[in-house]
Amino acid sequence: MEQDKQILRDAQYRLSFKLDGTPAAGETSRRRRRALNTAVEYAIERNLLGENPLAGPRR
Repeated sequence: MEQDKQILRDAQYRLSFKLDGTPAAGETSRRRRRALNTAVEYAIERNLLGENPLAGPRR
């Protein structure tokens, strides 16, 4: 489970960057995080996840 949290933290960190490695704009990062959260909520509704792993780690 700890490895899953680490993967999630890494994914959240990478949402803040563009493909060329430069920092993305603040609104872009927020939009990407909202999209990820929506996908996680959908997975919970479909019983693919038991709980929202995004609820714990913060940026």
